[in-house]
Amino acid sequence: MNIRDIAKLAGVTHTTVSKILNNKGSISEETKKKVLAIIKKNNFYPSEAARRTSLGRGGEIAFVSSKYASPFISMVLEGVENSSYGTGKYEKMLSTYSTRGSSEIKDETFMKIASGRLADAVIVLALKPNEDAMKEFKKTGIPVILLESRMKGADSITVDNVSGAYDAVSYLAGSGRKHIAIIRGVTGNEEVGPVPHDREKGYKKAVTDAGLKADNNLLEEVIEYTFEEGREALDNLLARNKKTDSIFCAAGDMCALGVMQRAQELGIKIPQDISIIGFDDIPAASLVKPGLATVKQPVYELGKKAFEMAIDHAENRLLDTVNVVIKPELIIRASAG
Repeated sequence: MNIRDIAKLAGVTHTTVSKILNNKGSISEETKKKVLAIIKKNNFYPSEAARRTSLGRGGEIAFVSSKYASPFISMVLEGVENSSYGTGKYEKMLSTYSTRGSSEIKDETFMKIASGRLADAVIVLALKPNEDAMKEFKKTGIPVILLESRMKGADSITVDNVSGAYDAVSYLAGSGRKHIAIIRGVTGNEEVGPVPHDREKGYKKAVTDAGLKADNNLLEEVIEYTFEEGREALDNLLARNKKTDSIFCAAGDMCALGVMQRAQELGIKIPQDISIIGFDDIPAASLVKPGLATVKQPVYELGKKAFEMAIDHAENRLLDTVNVVIKPELIIRASAG
């Protein structure tokens, strides 16, 4: 389908369709609705390749994540952004897209980027395009770089979340903790990726290897990975198991900081009564009192490496898909004793 095909189906000129797509000119609401309905029905996305060529500039690097407002996502995006300015390439052509955790928005976003040729490469954080979108990306020659996820036909950069969780929980067990809880993100949902599952897998292996039993009463699930959820998670864990003596916050440092604040409000001493280990090593982890022990993953470097891959593909220096796995590092601070 092209713009003239849409115009023919709608019984209007291609100029009218162009004005509607670009939100220009004075077009009646009735005509707009008719044309937009035909566009949606035929899954039509206008190509911008010709327009960009006429303007004498290239495409963009697209960055897609479930949301923007997260310290982790912001640090990844900072790595991408600073790399673009550092190389002087795509420095003003980095487009960000948020799916808001919606499968429908995610699929629409990927198809729009692929079919409309809106990017020279796509960096995707903790999400996966569906098969139809991947076929379209392959057809249009747009490389896809996945962060914290893997699939056939796409480059990937992942952190070894299983070993990171294992190291954290093994440390807690080695410190004499017997009732080790875990706070993780939701699992079983394609939109959240494999990270929560992998961290729980490492947790369970460490618990078993330490001769302890995995107890469902010691597992708490969060959705948004927020500070407030951390506060609520501690209340829920203590309500189910008052013997909880340590927490591995696989849902990240921000959530772990919420746990710490709530514990202090309840008069719980850290680490004497409860040891806490987070995940990510955001800047605030080393600033709070007591300092938050955490599993450090090179968040900034993830974004930086992803941008380098995108450039290598866009400039035809990288022809085959590449899968990179990074091992995280356990950082011990006062919250873990």
